[in-house]
Amino acid sequence: MYHQVLIAGFGGQGVLSCGQILALAGMIENRNVTWMPSYGPEQRGGTARCVVTLADRPIGSPLAERLSAALIFNQPSLAKFLPQLGDGTLLILNSCIVQATPACHQHALYQVPADTIARNAGFARSGNMVMLGAYVGASGIVSVESVHEAIGKYLPPAKAHLADANRRALDAGLHYARELKAA
Repeated sequence: MYHQVLIAGFGGQGVLSCGQILALAGMIENRNVTWMPSYGPEQRGGTARCVVTLADRPIGSPLAERLSAALIFNQPSLAKFLPQLGDGTLLILNSCIVQATPACHQHALYQVPADTIARNAGFARSGNMVMLGAYVGASGIVSVESVHEAIGKYLPPAKAHLADANRRALDAGLHYARELKAA
């Protein structure tokens, strides 16, 4: 197994933390993992992305060789990265912000209203966890239990009170993706 996922959006959407939690979940499952971030000089509003590689064998380079999946949080990221995806790549869009283009339909497309689902789960700022949950539900790449554990380990003690809301958002995204997959 060698799986690379691109996570991309605006700074402030939780793109990098989403990737870090996914990488930590992979480590919890004793996978080989890399997390390669890239972001502009702006802390909020600038472009942010990361590539997480999860593998059962050693990883030679953290650079993206062949993406297995992409989680796209904003329209500019879709425009930039869609041409780099191979046919059939798992593509998860935050449909509250991103409009699918005709080219999106050559991929395994999941349109997830992440921001709305997060608000309904009780924590409006956890759209990134909804997207991560949708990815876990669609791919099965790591277990939900590992991601729950990773959320607890990732959050610093001052933010530990946010763990349950983030887990609820993750679970809501997971269930949304599983319902789409079953349909």
